[in-house]
Amino acid sequence: MVFFVLRNEPAYAVTVWNYMEIQRMKMFMCLLSIIAFGSTSSMSQTKDAEPVVIINHSSPFPATMTKQEIRDIFVGKIKFKEGTRILPANNAHENLVEAFLESYLGIDSIDSIDYRILWIRKVFSSGGEAPKLFQSSNETIEYVAKYPGAISYVWPNDLAEKRKGIKKITIQ
Repeated sequence: MVFFVLRNEPAYAVTVWNYMEIQRMKMFMCLLSIIAFGSTSSMSQTKDAEPVVIINHSSPFPATMTKQEIRDIFVGKIKFKEGTRILPANNAHENLVEAFLESYLGIDSIDSIDYRILWIRKVFSSGGEAPKLFQSSNETIEYVAKYPGAISYVWPNDLAEKRKGIKKITIQ
């Protein structure tokens, strides 16, 4: 580690300042990357369709859940279920993300950046891990099929063919 002394200040003061600047820069870069990846557009589904929530076939989640339970998972309030770590996953397609946020989390498209900022704050303040971000529904489905605690959302037509390893959640 290199220490610099500016204006006769102790080296540790400059080091703390540098550390804080590095943390701010990391947060800024993270925010930029989330906004950039979250802004890819997909026209594969109309805005009238509602995304479906999917889980791993051996998941500890019940087959029927409430929107509040799903909201608690995707905002990081619930981290474990019956000893299994919950692994929420997001999709990078803007239309799908906005439809999910509106339908299940009660967040409209204007506030979708607030959802991303919420996770940036959680990562930097409590050391949490933000949901994984996938570029396609197929990648999302493969991830959910692979990990027992995984939960995500896709368009209904993405589940037109029977997929091994996943099941669709019924919403109360």
